[in-house]
Formats: sequence, structure tokens, C-alpha cells
Amino acid sequence: MEEKSKSFDRLQHKNNVLELENQKLKLEKKIQEMYEPVDFPGEKEIYKEMITLIDGILKDVGQESAPEFILKKALSHLRKVDQQKFVLENLLEGIKRGQDVSFLVETYQHLGLMTSPPPPPDPNNPNQAPVANSAPYYPPLPVQPTSPSPQDGKGSWLWNLITGPLKRIATRLMSMITNAMRSIPHFIDIKPIVGFTGIFPSLSFQLETGDMNLHEFWELLMGNEDADND
Repeated sequence: MEEKSKSFDRLQHKNNVLELENQKLKLEKKIQEMYEPVDFPGEKEIYKEMITLIDGILKDVGQESAPEFILKKALSHLRKVDQQKFVLENLLEGIKRGQDVSFLVETYQHLGLMTSPPPPPDPNNPNQAPVANSAPYYPPLPVQPTSPSPQDGKGSWLWNLITGPLKRIATRLMSMITNAMRSIPHFIDIKPIVGFTGIFPSLSFQLETGDMNLHEFWELLMGNEDADND
């Protein structure tokens, strides 16, 4: 019989949080170094989207909490990493087709795959504060440019975002998940396995012989997804 659950590794969790904080600082510095107009329209929004992702992670699991809570939140944010990876990869495909980056960013905002910008101020009351819990604002749907701007060099920085910051964020979340699972007695029969799909980290689970079955574990994951969508 393999060893039972281990104690939660607090040092590992702190290191993961510290790495995420450092990654956020690097992204913020990158934005500060951008000159107007930016090299590629939509570039700044993409960097801000990744900072928003890190902010959400730090807000939820930046402080040490119960392993069950960390597991739930880290799984939820790992889904958001997958969503950002999907967006960035499709932006690359759009560039290959000659589409404009700013057009694609606004389109993904309309689809709900990227954060929409705040609504413009009321022209009759420009000092009015935003209404709490108001519906998300979606700018007018953009029109695809008939003559896309030159695409030279646009693909490299998108690819670097996937293989750099986003890859590191995913790795730290997977580290949080495995650390939490190993310290929860209910999950001692589930072995988290971190690997790589190409150059991007992947997380899979191996169910050992025990009391929990695949259906129960699937219900855990689906329950986490339903809670995240509430």
C-alpha cells in the first residue's frame, strides 16, 4: 500500500505565490515600457488580460488556506489558463490569415473569452462612478479591416507569451493542485501527474485502487466547474 496523505507543503505554496507575483511585475513592466502607439494594436489588452488572470489567482489562493479550498480554486483558474491559451493560439491563426490583432481582440471580448473594457462615461454625467454589479459592457462589434495592417513580427510575441508567462502560470497552478491533493486524505487514491503536451505543461490524474471511483472524481471536477460558472 502506498503512503497515505502528506502534510501540506507551505514552503512550496509560498514559492508558487512568489513566482506568480514576480510574473505579474514583469508583465506590468512590459506594459510600462510600451510606447504609444504600440507596435501592434491590441497588444496591451492581451498583456492586461494575463495580469488579470494572475490577480484572480493571487486573490483566491495568495494566502495560505485549507488544501480543499486551494484545490478547488486552482482547478478553476487552470481552466482560465486553458481559455487564454485557446485565445492566444487562435490569435496566431488569425494573424496567419492576415486578420488584424485589434479586431480579433474585440471579437473575443464579444464572445466572452476576454475581459471587456469598462463602459464609456455618461456624456451627461462624466463623473458618475461605475454601477456595481452592472452588466458587462461590450463595445460595438468591430468590422474586419478590408486591408489588414502588416503582420510582420506579430506572431513571435504571441508565441513567447504562450511559452513564457502563460506556461509559468500553468506550471505554478499545477504545483498548487498536486500539493493540495497529496495532503487531502479523501484523494489519496488519485495520483496527479504533471507532464508536457509539446512544450506546454499538462495535468492528468491516475486513479489508484481505493474507495473513490472515476465517477466520484468527475463529480468533484464538474462541481467545481458549476460553482465557477455561478
